[in-house]
Amino acid sequence: MKKLWGIALLCVGMLSGAMAEPYTPIKSLEEILSIREEGGKYFVNFDLDKLQEAVLNFEKHARTYPVTFDSRMEQQQAIDDVILVDMLSVIYPFNEDIGTLQLFLRLNAVAYNLDHNPLESLKRFDKTANLLLELKEDDASLHNFIANFQASTGQYEYAKTHFKRAIELGDTHSYYGLGLVYLSQDQDEKALEAFKVYQKHFPNTRMIDEVIKTVESGNYSIESP
Repeated sequence: MKKLWGIALLCVGMLSGAMAEPYTPIKSLEEILSIREEGGKYFVNFDLDKLQEAVLNFEKHARTYPVTFDSRMEQQQAIDDVILVDMLSVIYPFNEDIGTLQLFLRLNAVAYNLDHNPLESLKRFDKTANLLLELKEDDASLHNFIANFQASTGQYEYAKTHFKRAIELGDTHSYYGLGLVYLSQDQDEKALEAFKVYQKHFPNTRMIDEVIKTVESGNYSIESP
């Protein structure tokens, strides 16, 4: 079982007691994929927009860990649906389709957060990430996404590499993630440096002010994956 990554900051953030948004199950794979026969040959019609909808639906509940479902039954339904959608990567080759690869990268992250075959989900995430990096290495948002996932799985050195690359490419939001990684490695001074750079770029973000104060006070604890 994974644990929360990051800081349990006292007086920072409040966990809502509200119920999660109800999960909408996928009725069948035919919502995303259809196969037609013509002259003895079979043709696959793939709806990228429907796949996008499915992944967004998963991410409402399992973009991060812990996942948020109203019931264990809903969570199991989501796992079943992830397995169903993941079959598409076997049926259809996506190795050079950037849009679809990005969706499957996100799907692999969701599968991991759902505790669905986590080791295999990690392998698939890494494989898909490497394919995407070959196609668009200069995409800051891609590096940021990969870094956040790697940090959440305890791969801190890899996460730092991708956060730093995202920053080089202009993604100043990545300073916050980089700060969390340093903090997870007991490098408080480097963490504060990153947080303060983030604060300069986003001065109206109240959260970062509280984070810096709390880290400077030493009144925090960390749970690692």
